[in-house]
Amino acid sequence: MPRRLVLVGLAALLACGDADDPELVPFAEVCGQPGPVRLLKLAPGRQLQSFTAPFMVEGRRYFRTSRNNFTPPGSPGDLDTEVWSTGPCGEDPRLLAKDVAWVSTQRDRWPGVVLACGIESDAVIALDPAGGPPTPVMPGVRCDDYWSDHGVLAIDGDEDDDPQHPEDFARLGALVLHPYPADPRGPAPRPLLLHPAIRLRADPSEPNLVSRGYVLRLRLGEALALDADNNLLRFDLRTVTATVVASEVLTFQVAQGGRYLLWQHLGAPTDANHIESAVILQDRDSGTSVALGDTSLAYTYNALDYVDQGVLPLYLDGNRVLRVFHLPDLTSFDVPRRQSFAGVIDDHRYFLTSYRYGTASIFTTDSDELTTLSNRRGDLFDFTPERALYMVRDDYRDPPKGPLYVLPFDGSEGHVGAARATGFARLHGDHHLVTPLPANHRGRSELLLVDLGTAHAQRIATDVPVASFRLNAGFNAELGPGHLVYSVDDGERSGVYVARLPAP
Repeated sequence: MPRRLVLVGLAALLACGDADDPELVPFAEVCGQPGPVRLLKLAPGRQLQSFTAPFMVEGRRYFRTSRNNFTPPGSPGDLDTEVWSTGPCGEDPRLLAKDVAWVSTQRDRWPGVVLACGIESDAVIALDPAGGPPTPVMPGVRCDDYWSDHGVLAIDGDEDDDPQHPEDFARLGALVLHPYPADPRGPAPRPLLLHPAIRLRADPSEPNLVSRGYVLRLRLGEALALDADNNLLRFDLRTVTATVVASEVLTFQVAQGGRYLLWQHLGAPTDANHIESAVILQDRDSGTSVALGDTSLAYTYNALDYVDQGVLPLYLDGNRVLRVFHLPDLTSFDVPRRQSFAGVIDDHRYFLTSYRYGTASIFTTDSDELTTLSNRRGDLFDFTPERALYMVRDDYRDPPKGPLYVLPFDGSEGHVGAARATGFARLHGDHHLVTPLPANHRGRSELLLVDLGTAHAQRIATDVPVASFRLNAGFNAELGPGHLVYSVDDGERSGVYVARLPAP
């Protein structure tokens, strides 16, 4: 495959994008109107809280709002949170709570119940849909405890943790399961002690701060943890039983689907900063375990992020060699130096990026050939086996922003998919993008719908807080895919809006 550099038409596209006034998106109808509908009026300076998803329960829409706290060139911040609900088209707005850390619906477990957790109280409450005082739920459960399929998992003994002084964090704590009550507002069952002392952090002899993250993995049906004797334990939350998975374990990772478990044997420090010892991969479906080499799992924090693509990348040889293992047969190849693994194209081609060289490339293992697709520094925005979306950026101190390239893997030329985009963007189908432009000094932006095939941009709204929009979140049952919830901060126009985008 010939060397290809993506340098097509960028200057012209940027000039056109900056000079032209984008046309308005041809919205589909919502609430009987052929365009966006304001669901909740807000005071100027308030917005739909950044990165949150609205939802609907028993005919009412629920939103978290906040006061803007944006300081250029950083990411958005949120203060003074509130929870509101409205009717389907904005009728009868009600303020339900203030200063909450999260809001959640438990529609499968407790239909109609909406839970929240107070920022100051650290206690779980059930919101009153009529706007009355909230009701305490499951005393003893805290905001950051984990809601599994069989109850809430909590750690007793870490209440005094100080995030400003991680070296003082509790290293051992009791693992407790709070079974769910039949009625969340009724008496709670007695908590069940799963283990009196599970390890919260790596062995005290481990000096590498990178590996001092929590060595506890909580999943919907199980918990994996280390005890004080460095045994790796599996807790079945359905039967409330524990089994020993491995002994002499320093730290471990578990794949998203739960099939693969990667753990590092407890070894001695090889120098002042690292522990390197045997790393073992266990296939929990087949019951087989294989040592992959001596290294530190701290080198590869995301080793199991690609198991859905059938590979496991692992840094070896003192963090100098990146080896990619195929699953489940464990055949392997080494990635060229100074390159990072980014995705599987097919059995012999892999997508790589390089922070050092500022490139995005295809690596073909049959010929050991590296084919450059882009020679501009950037970030991988989205990947499929057919193409990569690659966002160019010149400054890594600011939030991601720049032109977005479409890089096909079939040998055809790459092209600019969006002349202007930011890392807050979201895909609408396979070929369209909803993106805010770079924020102004107030954190507000123009929100665009972009055709990635032609880079043609249409305006959705102006004065949108850059992270206060959600695509296909919360209202699919009534509005279907393609609905967009966003907020506007502009005087009398301020509020939360819903719109339906045209079908992709």
